[in-house]
Amino acid sequence: MRHSDLRSIVDDTTRQISYYESLVENLREKRQAAQTELDSVVYPVLTLPPEITAEFFLWCLPAFSGGTEWNQVRAMDEAPMLLSHVCSAWRDIAFSTPALWANIKLEVLRPHSPDLFRAWIARTGDCPLSVHLYHFGWTRKMHSQAIFETLVDCASRIQCLELVDIGVARVLQMQRACSAWDFRSLQRLTIVQARDDHSDTSLGAFAGTPLLREVFLDEARPWTISLPWHQLTKFTGRLYGNADCLEVLRLCPNLVECTFAAPEGVVDIHRSDIGMDGYDREQYRPSGLPALQSLYILDCDYSEFEDDVLTTFLSRSSPPLRKFGIRLSSGTGLQMAHLLLMPELVEVEIWRPPWFLYDEIFRSLTSNASFLPKLQHLAFKSDSRTWESSLPYLLRIAAPALTHRWQARQVGELAELKSFRVVWSDVVDLDEEVLAPFKILAAEGMDICLKSANRVYV
Repeated sequence: MRHSDLRSIVDDTTRQISYYESLVENLREKRQAAQTELDSVVYPVLTLPPEITAEFFLWCLPAFSGGTEWNQVRAMDEAPMLLSHVCSAWRDIAFSTPALWANIKLEVLRPHSPDLFRAWIARTGDCPLSVHLYHFGWTRKMHSQAIFETLVDCASRIQCLELVDIGVARVLQMQRACSAWDFRSLQRLTIVQARDDHSDTSLGAFAGTPLLREVFLDEARPWTISLPWHQLTKFTGRLYGNADCLEVLRLCPNLVECTFAAPEGVVDIHRSDIGMDGYDREQYRPSGLPALQSLYILDCDYSEFEDDVLTTFLSRSSPPLRKFGIRLSSGTGLQMAHLLLMPELVEVEIWRPPWFLYDEIFRSLTSNASFLPKLQHLAFKSDSRTWESSLPYLLRIAAPALTHRWQARQVGELAELKSFRVVWSDVVDLDEEVLAPFKILAAEGMDICLKSANRVYV
């Protein structure tokens, strides 16, 4: 075949290919247009503006108690990771919504945790952060080092930080290796001490936190952590002894809410044998807690509770307590004298109250207008079979007192008693005559709850 014929064939073939490619492209565009219209009918959610879809995504985040919705980094079956695997459009929206990634819960133990942590932080933009890191005590140094480097980079945006099983010694190592820490936005801090970590060196990473107000320490002793104690308004300490509790009260004069779960009992304010040899006992007496509004004494050993200690504390500090709860290992050392020292109480919760205290409380509510005049919420809980056997008698005492307080609200003499709860363990036979007054109060608007573990009576 001649050279000119071959060139002609190539040119003709090229033109035909271009023509058919144009046809194919037109067909693809036609198909895409039809698919888009079809999707808008079959999947109308895809027609929403991206900012509306992003708002829906935020409501898909898993909800937890404690005020923070933690997003488990490795949870592929929960938002936000689940949302990013539905379709490319949702993936783009998810990755461009910083608030969707701002509450991070990460297990540091995993080898790829540093990379995951950096990826999540990168998606948050300039959004405020809440970070929960756990299993520090078991991880390799190189993993925790990389995690801390990322943490330092974003520290100025962290508002809530929880470090679980960290080991203060490990944090000290990272603190020395990293540049200056800048937790200027930190408002809430939780540190759960590693069980095998007992450092003698004070941790100073959180000393410069001007907005810090709430602290939870679990087995992390107060003297091992430098904090702006004077500005704290809420403190919770778990597995604290008397000396630790006393030290916290000395350091935190502006507490509004304070909770101790102490193995040695309630804070001992005045005894000299509190196990602080070499220290001046007077130095550890709080001069007063004028801002304290909530006090809870939880899971203390009954044999260590001393009612005169609580009396001394309430008499000396004169805090404006509005919420009070007490739960001891068995029985309770609470006396009427303690309640009389807290006249501003709005909420009271007592576990395992002895029947005579229960009796005194309700007789005083009926006959003494100056007894807890601002009370709005009252609760009793017990798992004692002896207490449950007296329940019909106790409820008969409670009914007229509650009715009296409920009716007194109409003339403005006393605060409105809004709720009354009694919770016990086993099923108890209660006659309708016993329950009737409570049902009437519930019908009139008081929040009444009488129940056992397996049955609700009112």
